[in-house]
Amino acid sequence: MAVLDSAGRALLELPLKGLDALPQAKLGQYLGDIEGLLSGELSPEALAGLAGKHDEADARGQAGGGGLAEPGGAAGGARAGRAGRGHGEQARRGAGRPGDGKIFLDKVAYYQVLGELEQDAGRDLAEDPRLAGVAPEIREDLEGDRRRLAREQGLSRQVAAARGRAAFSQGLAGAFTAARRGEAGPAYAREQFLELYGPREGESRWQAYQVSQAKAPAYALVRGRSQEEIAAAKAGYGGDRALLDQVEAEDAAERRRDPAGYGLAWAPGARAAYDQAGDPGEQAAILWEAQAAAGIPAPERSPWSGAAASALAEGWLAIPDGPGAAKARVDLLRQGLLSLPAEQRAAGQATLERLLAGDTRIGTTVAALEDNRLGAAYAAAGVEWQPAKETLGLVQPADSGEIASDADPRHERQEPSQVPDLAVAAWVQQELDALGIDPEDERYSAVPDTVAILAKGYDEASGRFTGTPPDAEAMRNVLRWLYVSQRSEEQRRTHPLSDREAVAISAIYAITAAAGIDPGFAAAERPLRVAAFQGLTTDATLVSNLERWSTLTEERKQAPFDLAVDIVRKAYDLPKFDVQFKPLTGKNYANWHAGSSVGELGIMTIDLDKIPATDAMDSLGTLLHEVEHAYQQTLIRDLVAGDLTASDPRYRQVELFALSQPFYSTVTDKTRFADNKNYFNDPREFHAQRALKAWAQYLQTNSFPPY
Repeated sequence: MAVLDSAGRALLELPLKGLDALPQAKLGQYLGDIEGLLSGELSPEALAGLAGKHDEADARGQAGGGGLAEPGGAAGGARAGRAGRGHGEQARRGAGRPGDGKIFLDKVAYYQVLGELEQDAGRDLAEDPRLAGVAPEIREDLEGDRRRLAREQGLSRQVAAARGRAAFSQGLAGAFTAARRGEAGPAYAREQFLELYGPREGESRWQAYQVSQAKAPAYALVRGRSQEEIAAAKAGYGGDRALLDQVEAEDAAERRRDPAGYGLAWAPGARAAYDQAGDPGEQAAILWEAQAAAGIPAPERSPWSGAAASALAEGWLAIPDGPGAAKARVDLLRQGLLSLPAEQRAAGQATLERLLAGDTRIGTTVAALEDNRLGAAYAAAGVEWQPAKETLGLVQPADSGEIASDADPRHERQEPSQVPDLAVAAWVQQELDALGIDPEDERYSAVPDTVAILAKGYDEASGRFTGTPPDAEAMRNVLRWLYVSQRSEEQRRTHPLSDREAVAISAIYAITAAAGIDPGFAAAERPLRVAAFQGLTTDATLVSNLERWSTLTEERKQAPFDLAVDIVRKAYDLPKFDVQFKPLTGKNYANWHAGSSVGELGIMTIDLDKIPATDAMDSLGTLLHEVEHAYQQTLIRDLVAGDLTASDPRYRQVELFALSQPFYSTVTDKTRFADNKNYFNDPREFHAQRALKAWAQYLQTNSFPPY
């Protein structure tokens, strides 16, 4: 028979419901039977017999005199608080109290059920047959214990789940890092991802992990190798060639972004040697040779670490134009660039110019200093730089160009200013009907008050809304009301927005931009964006052409961008639209000229001369940005045609795209070059910017950022 433990003895010694304590004689008499009960060795029949003995002893008057005092031990005191709270009065009811057998069975049922609740507080007490005849007070106490234990167990499960997710995420991050080193990670199961992160996030992480593991063998072939070594390794590669091409492109992008960091990471022993070197000259030599050992040609290396190169570039940018600027820039180049060994200066100059978006003053100043033409150096360094071409992609966010969404569909390629008056045209009314805009709607009576709130809370200097915003529907009513009076060009001329109305729209844009993209829309678009990104980085022909962009003839440069547009268009299931190649004014290499809700979708224009000679893959972010505008216009057309209804999870975001159309030239475009950058808060522009930024992150981390 099992030995009675301290908890079991405490069980026996505690007062029962309806009885303050068991007499000492009875406690000793049935101690052996109770030990059998606690050990699980007593059958229900034996338990009933034990209760009968209690009743018999009670009937014979063997209860004796004094009852036991409540035990003072910690275990006893704790359980006494649960089992005997305030029921001593019933013990003094004399003949009205239950018999000892019934009291004993209640006590046994209480502790049996309590022990099971301590393992799982989710048990249904109402269905437990052991509690069918117990005193109501027993049920009350057990229900209180169940609620307390449920809270404790719930918190424990939450803590365990949080720690489990953290531990798994740490392991997952290590596996991603290992894969980029060419090492296979653990054999995780899809179910682990779904259980920890939920269906949507879990599936996304699982797919990303699968891709990373598939890339590991390809990474092993390219990391830290020269172009000749990579070519030789590829010749014998038996895996997925498209995946290998993608990995090679990703590796090449890493080399370009931070050649010094790449060298330290992939040249054997370089990182440890660099960290242990105490002399800056020795560190510089290790840095240079590490890049050589990692297969980076001399012209593409950097003589500085990534942090040092950035510090030098930031020092250049911090010098203000004006008196003293020439001397400060000359001194910076002498100390930072001309102090390098002669064989490293060209690479250093190229690194600085890349970081500073091709600032031509660096090259002309250095050339003059090397020729000992100090006057020419000062003249070159002192001028205010006006870049003719800005690099795109990771550094410079792209504008969208014109979004002439209200162009007349009968004039396919007219500029907005050429559009005739279509105030009563059928297609205008079709848009109003699709958006549910009725000029007589009584809701619009509150528009002036909403405009006043928006104007009061909007800070034009910063482009931010600092007050308490109206509710979302009230703000959309402002857009709907002004949509009626601003829909056509003639109406804009005869009833232009007041300054107060323009400020109200700017405030709405600031508020909606702060709220971000609608979750339903983001969830629907995400798989399309994933397909587009993966298509651009896995198409071997496209990647190859972009990698050697600077060597392509002008005639051959058009095909890669035709292909890139087609890849993204198919990923988004967009109808075909015109793509033309011709010079553009301004800094961007592409823009989108939208059509209308009927007729032609729009036209994309690409200026091939503005594609940077390096990082052509990075610059695809601008192309993605412009195709997003084509996607927006397609969805607006679907809404107007009745194919995208209010039940569609994308509807709220698409409605906002549509409602923002009339205010592009009167509100948004005015701030294109303003300090507050309100241009980028336009709902369509804000959404398209997310694609550009997501592309930059995807190239850096091979992951898809949240919206």
